[in-house]
Amino acid sequence: MNKLKENTNQKKLVQNNIIQVINVVENVINSIKNNFSENVNCSINMSNNKTVIKINDGVKGAVVTYEENGNFQRQENVQYIKTTPDERLQQVEQLMGKKTQAEIASYLMVSQKTISNDIKKIKKNKKS
Repeated sequence: MNKLKENTNQKKLVQNNIIQVINVVENVINSIKNNFSENVNCSINMSNNKTVIKINDGVKGAVVTYEENGNFQRQENVQYIKTTPDERLQQVEQLMGKKTQAEIASYLMVSQKTISNDIKKIKKNKKS
């Protein structure tokens, strides 16, 4: 009898998690309709108790992270506008020495390789 009750409770938890994720996805879709152009890339990654939705139209984007662990629920929404390469170089120069390349890349939402190339450009320009 206890086993049946335990299984029923687990099924309810899974159903509640799925409903929560669906609500997050619906909210993101509504945001896309209101704030992004028609040419938008969207990816959804679900693993364990965490769902990450990334939206990007080439100029601006958003990352929505939803995490649930028992009674704990967390949703984080980050919106950004991509900088020009020159603006990015200025930001990289300000962050050099204070953060790792990976941290700068994460902060500026570009690849670590892009930051590595930017740092090479900055160092080359300083020598000139």
